[in-house]
This record gives sequence, C-alpha cells and structure tokens, in this order.
Amino acid sequence: MFKSIAKKKIYDNSSLSFVFEFFTPLNKREAAAKFARALGKKMKWFTDVDSDFEPTYESFKIAPIYSNGYKEISLSTGFMPYQEAVHMFLKTMNIIEAIGYTTNRCSVKTRIRLDEKELNLPVTIDKLNRFKYLLGINEAELFKLWPAQENENRKIYQDHLAFLQPRDPYNTVVTEGFVERMNPMEFKFPESDFFANDFSELNTGALAINYIGGKDYTKKKKEAVDAINLVIEHLYSTLCENYIYSPEERKKIRDIVNEMRMSIDGTRNYFNFKMLYPNVSVYVDLRADNRLIEANYGIRRRRNH
Repeated sequence: MFKSIAKKKIYDNSSLSFVFEFFTPLNKREAAAKFARALGKKMKWFTDVDSDFEPTYESFKIAPIYSNGYKEISLSTGFMPYQEAVHMFLKTMNIIEAIGYTTNRCSVKTRIRLDEKELNLPVTIDKLNRFKYLLGINEAELFKLWPAQENENRKIYQDHLAFLQPRDPYNTVVTEGFVERMNPMEFKFPESDFFANDFSELNTGALAINYIGGKDYTKKKKEAVDAINLVIEHLYSTLCENYIYSPEERKKIRDIVNEMRMSIDGTRNYFNFKMLYPNVSVYVDLRADNRLIEANYGIRRRRNH
C-alpha cells in the first residue's frame, strides 16, 4: 500500500472516500446488487442525480450522471480507514472492469482526511495554507502518472497558482510578504472541481483531488495508489509547517511576485497593454481608434477583474 514504514503512522491516521464515474449496460438496481455482493456494503441506488443521501461507512450510493452521457453512473463511498479504503478502491476498480468501462469523460474524486490530533499536527485541515500546499506539491509527477486528458468533457486545469490574483490589483503593492500571507480577504483563490486539487471541502476537514481518471483508469491501479499516497504525505508535511517556507518555496514566491507585478503593470493602462501585448488588437464598437479605446479602457479593465 505504502513504501515507507517510517510513514506508517501517517497512513494509520488517514481516511479516504471515493466517487467513481463509469459506464455500464446494467441498470442501477442490477449494478447496486453486484457491488453489494462483492464489496460487502449496503448499496442505495437513486434515479435522481441530486439525491440528498450522503454515503456512509456502512452504506454506499449509486446515482446517474446526466451531464456526461447516457448510461453513466457514479458510485460514492463513505470515509474508510486508509488500509480498508485502498482495498475497497482496488476491488471497486475490478468490478467496474467486469460490468462496465470508462472513457475520457470519467474520473475518480478522492477525499482525504487526517486525524490531526493523533498525528499531533499544529493546525487542522480546515486551516490548510493552500498556497504553501500548491507551492510544494509535485504536480509534475502527478500529471506524469495521470496525464491531463485532451478532452473538453474532462478538463483538469493545471498550475492552480496561475489563477491567483489580488482582489484589488491596481491599488495593491504586491510584495513577497503580501503573497506569503495569501489572505483570502486580499486574494481571489479559485475553488473548483476543474482543478486537480479541490479545496472547496476544507471546511468539512477534507481535501479532494481529481487526478485519477480517463479511459481505462481501472487498469492503472498502481498509479492510482501512488497518486493518493503522494498527496497524503504532502498534505501532512504542509500541515506540519503551514506557514514556514523553504528556500526553494521562497524562490518560487519571488517568481510569482515578479510575474504578478508584470501582469498588473502591463494592464494598468492601454499604453502599457499595447507594449506588453503588441500582437493583441483592441476595438471599441469595432473601431481601432486609440483615443476611444483609451477612454473606455479603464471601464473594461474593471469589468474583467
């Protein structure tokens, strides 16, 4: 399951839940019966994609996914201790292979929780410094295990940090200290399941990841477990030093600050914009009149931010 016995305590105090997406010719009642027998769990199945039922340790959930295509369904589990969860994860992948298939539309959402008290962590997951987490995660390795799909139906955005921006960029002095704090009152920090790391459930004590998926994802069992393990260990190490930055991380922060300053200064007025983006044409009412564009530039800039 995991390679380092020295990190056994981390895994012993981790728990996971999953949402599997897949296609099957079976109806939901038949699929639920197959999974119940193989997994030894109760299976509640629904015809409504918006069912309010939340899966538990004892009872899992099967529901349709209408947005991705006919006959696609999801299997959602409750949280389980790491060892049991990985065992259940691998068994579920085998069953999906036996009764159905996956395409580039399909993915597996994995939610991760840590027992902060048993691990003696200084902060809880809901206080995770998302900025430090993203600075240090080995996303190159994760996307090597799970290359981003060239498919608009399953679009996972890479480089989450590139989407950060100050809430009031043109009236803010961007410094390294300002960026390090990453105060949500001062920064827009996008949260979406279109990112490989989904922070929208941190307030429930869980980090969600969306790396695993794509055509035949059920055949990449080792890669799936490796990705989950990499994130668990990185989440733990981030929480251990939530606002302590390494020299390498500080170098990345300097690069981010320089790029952010260049972007803000380069779009501060129309003259700067033309200098920074000479190949971009701007029109107002289909007219390339510089005076007209300059008169309207500030209005358009505010709307875009």
